[in-house]
Amino acid sequence: VLADSMFKRLIQEFPNDEFAQAARHQVKSMDIPDPELKVKQEYEKAEQAYFDERQVTLALNTFSAIQEEYPTSEFAPKSLYALGWIYEYDLKNPDKAFEAYQTLLDRYPNSAYAKKVQKKVSEVKKSKTASAESNQKEIAQASIAAAEEQKKPEEVLGDEADIASMTKEEYRRYLVLEMQKNDPRRKTPRRW
Repeated sequence: VLADSMFKRLIQEFPNDEFAQAARHQVKSMDIPDPELKVKQEYEKAEQAYFDERQVTLALNTFSAIQEEYPTSEFAPKSLYALGWIYEYDLKNPDKAFEAYQTLLDRYPNSAYAKKVQKKVSEVKKSKTASAESNQKEIAQASIAAAEEQKKPEEVLGDEADIASMTKEEYRRYLVLEMQKNDPRRKTPRRW
């Protein structure tokens, strides 16, 4: 009897805790409502709103609320998967879908739904890193081109420049340009 009252108190004070779910199985009385049943009903309403009534916004809001309010529920990873699926296939928003799938992998890495999306997420990550690398290469090439454009006016002054009136930095640039005329691979002045 004492254990039953402790289980009831645990269930009432922490209804979403994993220990409360285990305690619910131990309690023989049926007067304690099962929050998992409530979550299941909300999930089914979201499915009905999406599939039967085509209310995408209502379904998205419900799935999002389930995974936020009941993170220990078995329906939380399922809701994240549904969010990602709707964003990917119905709304054609791959960024939001990736975000939902990534959250699913981060929070519930051992769930069956995480295993379903793991390959997709890894492919998207690979393509993002590849595109980031190509963007960095393009930026580097653009900066090199800009630097070369800045050097062109100095090249015009190269032979006509008065070396005595140059500052140290101008003289260094002048030497580098002269060296590159002779050998474009060389970056440092040759010691004479």
